[in-house]
Amino acid sequence: GFTKDLWTKEVKLPDGRKERIRTARWGVGKRLLAVWLDPEDRERSKAFRVKLPADNYWRDMESARDRGEYFDPKAGAEMFGNLAQRWLGSLAVDPASKIQYESVYRLHIEPVFGKRQTKAIKPSDIKTFQADLGARYTSTVVTARLVLVGILNLAVEDELIKKNPALSKVVPAPRYKPDEIVVWSEQTVWALIDAHAEAQRLLP
Repeated sequence: GFTKDLWTKEVKLPDGRKERIRTARWGVGKRLLAVWLDPEDRERSKAFRVKLPADNYWRDMESARDRGEYFDPKAGAEMFGNLAQRWLGSLAVDPASKIQYESVYRLHIEPVFGKRQTKAIKPSDIKTFQADLGARYTSTVVTARLVLVGILNLAVEDELIKKNPALSKVVPAPRYKPDEIVVWSEQTVWALIDAHAEAQRLLP
C-alpha cells in the first residue's frame, strides 16, 4: 500500500531533475489518499486530510487482509429497504406468517429504517425503535424484532456488516405477555345464555 498526495504530482524537468507541482485539485477536498489491495488484489482507497492517519489506515487494512480478517469499509452502504426485500423474498414459512412479517415490516419497520444505509443502523436506533413501538403495540414489537434480526442477520452473512446491532446487549429482547385468560363461572355462563332470546340460546 501507499499514500498518494492528490494536490501535487511529481514531474521531470528538462534537465533531469524532479519537482512536485500543484494539480488541478489543489485545495479542493481531502489531500491524501490511502491505497491498498484487498484479498482479491483489487485496489481500494480512502481519502484523508493528513498523512499519518492515511498511512496507518492502509497499513491496518493490509494487515487485516494478511490475517484473514479483512472487511470491506464500503460494505453496508446498501439501503436497508433493499436488503429487507431480499430477506422477505427468501422466507420459507407458511403463508400466514409471511403475510404477518410483510405487514409488520411495511407498517412499522420500513418507515423508520427503509431508506437508511444498513451500516448506519446502530444498536441505540433499534433500542429506541423497540421502545417507541412497544408503548403502542405490545404484541407487534416481538414480531418486529424477529423481522429486524432476520434482515440484519442476512447483512452479516453477506458481509455487509460485522455484527447484528439488533443482538447487541444494550438492546433488550422484548417479551410479550398475553393477557391472563379469565374463566367464567358456570353461573355467569348460564346467566349469559338466559339473557339471549330462546332461538339464540345454546343447544343443550
